[in-house]
Amino acid sequence: MKRILVLLLATSVFSVAQAQDKALIITYGDVTTEVEDTSAEATGWRVDAIFEKHPSGGNIVHGFAIGYIETTADYTTAAQTSHYKLKSLPLYYQPKVLFGEKAFKA
Repeated sequence: MKRILVLLLATSVFSVAQAQDKALIITYGDVTTEVEDTSAEATGWRVDAIFEKHPSGGNIVHGFAIGYIETTADYTTAAQTSHYKLKSLPLYYQPKVLFGEKAFKA
């Protein structure tokens, strides 16, 4: 597993070094949220992947992101126990605007 991650990292760094107008960003982390209309706190995890393309000489970077979020929670009342399992697959367009000659990101 470590070999695969090191190979993936080296390939990503080499690809970004070759073509500065494209980027692939992968993030992950923990999620904590509250289930609506209850006092149950849902915990879980998320993973996101963002692909960015910067056309040569342009001041707009086009990005597309996809993610996966999964959370679970248990809520107990006097009469019953409810188990919540929430899953989400967000997909969205993510533009960036660059200002100045040094390409300041906003």
